[in-house]
Amino acid sequence: MKISSPFITGMLAIAISISAFAQTPSEREKIKSSLDLNKINQLKQEVEVDFEKKRAVALEIAQQKGWPESYETENGGVGYLVDVVDGEFPIYLQTTNLGAVITARANHVHTGGSSGLDLNGENMLAGVWDGGKVRESHQLLEGRAVHIDNATSFSSHATHVTGTVIGSEEFQNGTAKGMAPAAETINYAFNTGNVAAEVLAAINDHGLLVSNHSYGVPADGGSGSPLPVYLLGKYDNSARLWDQIQFASPYHLPVWAAGNDRGTAHNNQGDLGFDLLTGQSNSKNNLVVAATFQVLNYINANSVNMATFSSWGPTDDGRIKPDISAKGVNTFSSTASTDASYANFSGTSMAAPSVAGALLLLQQHYNNLNSEFMLASTLKGLVIHTADEAGSDPGPDYRFGWGLINTERAASVISNNGTSSTIMELTLNDGDGFEITGQAIPGERLVATIAWTDKQGNITSGQIEDDDTPMLINDLDIRATDENQDTFFPWILDHIEFTDPATTGDNYRDNVEKIEIDEASGTYTFNVSHKGSLDGGQQVMSLIISGMENVVLGTPSNEFAQTSIYPNPASSELNVKAITQISTIEIMNVLGQSMGVYDVESNSTKLDVAHLNSGTYFVRVTIDNASKVYKFIKR
Repeated sequence: MKISSPFITGMLAIAISISAFAQTPSEREKIKSSLDLNKINQLKQEVEVDFEKKRAVALEIAQQKGWPESYETENGGVGYLVDVVDGEFPIYLQTTNLGAVITARANHVHTGGSSGLDLNGENMLAGVWDGGKVRESHQLLEGRAVHIDNATSFSSHATHVTGTVIGSEEFQNGTAKGMAPAAETINYAFNTGNVAAEVLAAINDHGLLVSNHSYGVPADGGSGSPLPVYLLGKYDNSARLWDQIQFASPYHLPVWAAGNDRGTAHNNQGDLGFDLLTGQSNSKNNLVVAATFQVLNYINANSVNMATFSSWGPTDDGRIKPDISAKGVNTFSSTASTDASYANFSGTSMAAPSVAGALLLLQQHYNNLNSEFMLASTLKGLVIHTADEAGSDPGPDYRFGWGLINTERAASVISNNGTSSTIMELTLNDGDGFEITGQAIPGERLVATIAWTDKQGNITSGQIEDDDTPMLINDLDIRATDENQDTFFPWILDHIEFTDPATTGDNYRDNVEKIEIDEASGTYTFNVSHKGSLDGGQQVMSLIISGMENVVLGTPSNEFAQTSIYPNPASSELNVKAITQISTIEIMNVLGQSMGVYDVESNSTKLDVAHLNSGTYFVRVTIDNASKVYKFIKR
């Protein structure tokens, strides 16, 4: 077992190649060196060929059957023909703020917010794919949005979405302020090119961290011909493609609108409004967003009310989708009529950019503190880890996902990393496991979350409705044990009875697992393991814990069972003690670089750490040619 990312593969500063942005050429080269550019370019070529082939067939059949190539929707949106299923069902892509900022608790991390942070998205970049050309000259955008492709028609939908991500507070008395009001966007129209290929190019060229996609495949077909019911919730080619893209680019997290199909004809299929997700919304690795009404003062789960239109999950294999919720009703933002036009729009299209903008702030904060960005799995896990409870029962559900996004709490977990919270990016090798021990902080809820970017799944053939074959490739598990040897399991949902409350148990469907322990007391041990064999021999994963201090990371083995490091945090001296003789001790920084190797030949020693700068370090203890790594904080 080894710790890899960030210690070996590195969490690298993301570079942006547009001259107006602040990252340097050396940073651009640094992020490129972390990517397999040959793999990304090969995938880009494959999706370009596949897209053009499907598009040509779709246009030919559309001409025969009289289907429209495109159409307009409300809120300035569009639908665009991209494929045909079974030779007879057209597949269209269709488009689906201060109040949004407050609902997501982003106002608390902005300049002047109660958290004391100063996060506005400076030097951060999001990609926005939408149904037309953004009005770059709109006053709310202040020249911070750059349209990349050859779209010519202004889109109010695209302009509204972009304003929700990066809108300034200098206009409309701040009521149209976006989530990251100092960030920038690169914009594309999904109806003028191949989105997957463009995203891969943006990752390759700009080191893109976050992209927003406020569109999807409408369950009602968009053209008046509803999709076959077996496609609802199905892990199809689109879902698989986006998992493939994310597996090839582990720092990029795309945000997708869940869709606005509740209340359509498909609501009468006997699923009580559930099982309405389509296409990309069924992928494993993305972040799918549901829409709620505004929440100005969150008190408890009853404070959050679901929008009447927001599409519900689950996926056919029972994964928890959508992932998260945000305001999507009557969001006030920029439109494309003039450089000073505004409107209230509603839809999961408005909820998704609220989340995308919040993700930029969290990446900015993490980079400010650590000079590196989070993996997409860490960012996704963090948002789920810190979500506010929503829905009628504790735990996740198939309507709100894991709850209402709470940017302030997520930023706090980042701020307290190494003391009251822990964020780790690890590589789990085949046959290995991790053991994490620590003390519960009195009065705080103990929460642990693991997340990983899973390899693309295997599509099942045929037209089987609600095929529940699990799509996971690598199935990781987390368990907690207290001093009384009581075991705590992660949340799970019943993929047959959609309305049943969440319970706890073995989760073999999701690539996010979360354990919550109320009134925790004493010492807890978290064990991370995996089922079967790991595809590729290893799996990069993210671990987030809050409500626990004095955290020690290691592998379950008798030799190391009574090994300890103290005090932690340390100021000048670090003690290392083991039950048997220690061979060597190595101190490493967060990049995995050695800060010194010490021969011990004893079962205890004292290390001088006074010369180290303040920050996070790791101690590798070797006993009989076996090693265990511990994390410590230098004050």
